[in-house]
Amino acid sequence: MATIHEVALKAGVSAGTVSRYLNGYTVKPANAAKIDSAVADLKYRENFLARSLRLNKTMSVGVLINNMKSNFATSIIAAIQNEIEKHDYAMVICGFRNDKATYIKQLNSLIDRQVDGLFIIEGRDSWTPQEFLDDIEIPVIAINTPIDSTNIDSYITDDTASAQSIVSNMIKKGHTDIAAIVGSQDDFTSIQRLNGFKRAIEGSSERLGKVEVTFGDYTSTCGYKVTQELIKKGYRCLFVPNYNMGNGALQAISEHGFEIGKDFSFASYNYFATTPAFHPAITSICPDLEAMGTQAAAQMMDFIANQRLCRGLRHVVPNSINWHDSVIELS
Repeated sequence: MATIHEVALKAGVSAGTVSRYLNGYTVKPANAAKIDSAVADLKYRENFLARSLRLNKTMSVGVLINNMKSNFATSIIAAIQNEIEKHDYAMVICGFRNDKATYIKQLNSLIDRQVDGLFIIEGRDSWTPQEFLDDIEIPVIAINTPIDSTNIDSYITDDTASAQSIVSNMIKKGHTDIAAIVGSQDDFTSIQRLNGFKRAIEGSSERLGKVEVTFGDYTSTCGYKVTQELIKKGYRCLFVPNYNMGNGALQAISEHGFEIGKDFSFASYNYFATTPAFHPAITSICPDLEAMGTQAAAQMMDFIANQRLCRGLRHVVPNSINWHDSVIELS
């Protein structure tokens, strides 16, 4: 196996220059090109353990995440991975599956592994041990669910504003009877989406008729069953700010013979930019998960490199709204 000195000799630079370059420091472009060429020719692979000991870092970040099977989780993890690998970092991923005991166990496990930074994705503020909050010595970033601490930054989407915009548009188009299916109010994002719905209803100058909110369990089966009941009650305007429940709602609407955008108004939440591929295209809230994961990871890498802790700041990443013709114009 080639050594750093052999790389330096072949590149015609000092071993110190090679070391600085491989550790992320800027060197002259000509030297960088020669080092890259020498590394490739010699198939040089730096000893990971030796590098970690020299830098006093594990070159890893922890990721504590609730549901690794969700579209949200996979998109965020992919964005984080794309960013941190630019800095030769790896991830250690642990799931807690909405269980408090597992959450605490896996949190402690990641700290015991001496990760250089930690992402907590869809964690719970009330579950996070106070002793952990009191002794934070690495950058910690919460994603999608804030954790109240002066040493933990948060990245969230503007779900309240997005939901309010959707429902206000429904009202503006003449809908007076409006129903919504939202997730559990134990969940931060569901709270924000319901708040947006309420703000639109309460802030409307129009005289509304029936308004109903049903709480679901995030499954398509739940969305299907609840929509069946809402249709029986006469609702023809429905907002479902959850991807899976929205899909179930669409199935129920279709089975009743309604056509979205013609005799039934509908808006939902979508992780994918695929709505224009379907007919009719659905008005939907689309979170920019790549931007959220990338921004959080870039901050993490900067804070690790500069040995800084987070400061309790909340970063809001705007959603996009795909406006289509799934909400009927009545007025």
